[in-house]
Order: sequence, then structure tokens, then C-alpha cells
Amino acid sequence: LKHSDFRWAREQFLKYNDIDSFCAAMRSETLDKFALTAKTGAFYHGQPVDDSVLRFVREQPYLLYGARDRNTIAAIAIPCETQKYLRESDPVKKKYYACHCQFARESLLQKEGTVSTTLCNC
Repeated sequence: LKHSDFRWAREQFLKYNDIDSFCAAMRSETLDKFALTAKTGAFYHGQPVDDSVLRFVREQPYLLYGARDRNTIAAIAIPCETQKYLRESDPVKKKYYACHCQFARESLLQKEGTVSTTLCNC
């Protein structure tokens, strides 16, 4: 990712000039899009969104744009394959469905072991 990929976020932040308001507004806007996506059966960044995904996203305060945790903004990525992630009970496969990095992701299922946590901490 390049700095220019986040230009839109900087422009939006400057409208609010407050990180808490920015995070809340961006989350609200994205949750509205998720709800519409779930209703229409469309996809969000290549992922199907159903009621279980929508509920999961709504229940995770740090998902999407993050939220303040004392003096830190904590943010968590949506799982790579959210529906499979939600249905999975095996912790290794759950990590696999959460991970977005193709290289690290495949290593999670290898008998030889995973990549270093320096590369990926999924």
C-alpha cells in the first residue's frame, strides 16, 4: 500500500479533526453499507455478506476503522473469508480463514510449521 492509497482517509479526517469522531463516522458509514450488502446479497471486497457476517461486524468494535483503547487506536481486519471463519471451530483453520496474506496463510496448514511471527502473527 502507498501513502496515496489513504489520501481519502486524511481528507475525511480533516473534516472531523477528531480521531474518535472520524472512526465512529467511518464505522457507521461502513456498517450501513454492510447492512445494504447483506440485504441485497451483494459482495463486500469479494466476500459474501449475510446476516451472520453483518452481526459479527457489528459486534466487533475494533473492526473496520478501529476505535480508541485508552491512548491507542486499535483496528482489526475483517477475516479474509468471514463466513468460513464464523462457521469454523478448529483454531488453526479459523486462523487460516482470518489471514489475508497468501504466503503466511498457506503456511498455517503446513505440517512443517508456520512462517515466523515477524512476518505474520495470524
